[in-house]
Amino acid sequence: IKSLPSMSYVALLLSLLFYVYAVGGVALFGAGDPAHFGTLPTAALTLFQVVTMEGWIELMHAQFEAYPSRAVPVLYFLSFILLGTMIILNLFIGVIVNGMDEARQEM
Repeated sequence: IKSLPSMSYVALLLSLLFYVYAVGGVALFGAGDPAHFGTLPTAALTLFQVVTMEGWIELMHAQFEAYPSRAVPVLYFLSFILLGTMIILNLFIGVIVNGMDEARQEM
């Protein structure tokens, strides 16, 4: 319970990350792959699929045909995965552990 206010900041950071990458995905890949990046809500849903590590390799390979350079999709997906899964997950765990430690010290 003590860590809920801090969790809202992490959720805000995560939603900002999703929004920025969804806008970037629509701008970069929207014309070539409208099924996954055609609109902002569709891109956000696709990014949720990517951050859960479900089928992200197939999505990245689909962008190879839609985008002339392979470096851009690789950088896009790998940077999103690193930021989305590793850093945000560590922030959630850190906030929960910090809240539990503060509650233990108060007792």
